[in-house]
Amino acid sequence: RAGYQPDLLEALVFLLWVVAALADPLDFPPLTSAIVPGDHVVIAVEPGTPQTTSLLAGIVKYLLDAKYPLASIGVVLAPEASSALAGFPTSLKEHVEFTSHDPHDPGSLAYLAASEAGDPIYFNKQICDADLVIPVGTTRIESSLGYLGVHSGLFPTFSDSATQSRFRSSPDADFRLQQGRRIEVEEAAWLLGVQLL
Repeated sequence: RAGYQPDLLEALVFLLWVVAALADPLDFPPLTSAIVPGDHVVIAVEPGTPQTTSLLAGIVKYLLDAKYPLASIGVVLAPEASSALAGFPTSLKEHVEFTSHDPHDPGSLAYLAASEAGDPIYFNKQICDADLVIPVGTTRIESSLGYLGVHSGLFPTFSDSATQSRFRSSPDADFRLQQGRRIEVEEAAWLLGVQLL
């Protein structure tokens, strides 16, 4: 057919799928039930997430169509994920504040709490100050190398450089160390108040 653009059609179908998934998520009420008027919502995108532009467009569209007006919508990206927004719709872009996470900039970080092991938990300030955080990432097989749980795309990804270095050291760490890191990842997400991803 003349004028048929498979990429555009695929992106539209994906966007509609994202909106439908947020309206009826697994084991959670519709996302609008977690929002109150004036909330500051932040979407944290793990690097390497496929279809980032379409995912973000679907989430932002859903939030803009919500029955409650939001104070703001923010998107926090790891530096290596920033290029994925080249095709983000202009009509939605004006409603979103995009931030590139810099783990080396103390001014862009906020202290959340200490872990049970006594390590400080820092997050990007936008994420820490949000009323609702929506982590977006990929799931992995639990037995995959370096697997740290479903929230590892959030922490230490959007933490400080010292925490990221600590997690990167000893990639062939023994089981107890890996288990401790996994517990810390889940603890950080729990302290942040993450309820869905």
